[in-house]
Parts: sequence; structure tokens; C-alpha cells
Amino acid sequence: MGRQGAMLLSLLWLATPALVEAKGMATAPVFAPPPGTHAAPLSVTLTTSTAGATIYYTTDGSSPSRQKSPVYKGPIQLTAKTTLKAFAYKKGLKASPV
Repeated sequence: MGRQGAMLLSLLWLATPALVEAKGMATAPVFAPPPGTHAAPLSVTLTTSTAGATIYYTTDGSSPSRQKSPVYKGPIQLTAKTTLKAFAYKKGLKASPV
């Protein structure tokens, strides 16, 4: 890297390829940047192609839930090695896979 004090972030998140809403399921969130090792700090954006869906996430490697996890409202700022997991939910559809 060549820069003194540079920190690398190894990010792991489990995202399933988009599923067709016709199957009655919200599409899984897409992470940007994609999984990998990145220099810190890092801003991660989550999106879903299911209009009106809510994205829930965790940054500690645990499985996110609608009851306990934060709702995604904007880029997530990461400064250390992080396991980011997320799913999308929309009333009337099944939740996407994590």
C-alpha cells in the first residue's frame, strides 16, 4: 500500500443474487462496494430493486431481524474489519435471504 498507517478492512457479507419478485419475495440487497478487502474508512451502500422495501442490517455478523436490527437509511461507515449482513422486506412479500 505504501501509506504508513493505512488500515485494510476485510468485509464479508452474504448476499444472494436478486430473486424474482414474481415468486413473492423481496430482492436481496446489493452491496457497494462489493465484498472484499478495502482501505479504511469505508462507506457501504445497500440497495434493493424491490420498490418500497425496507433493508435491515447488522455489522457484528449476527443474522438481522425486523425486530432488533437497524433500518438502513444511508451509507454505513466502517472503520474496522466487519461482517455486514442484510435483508430486504416489504409487506405482502417474503423477506429476501440474508
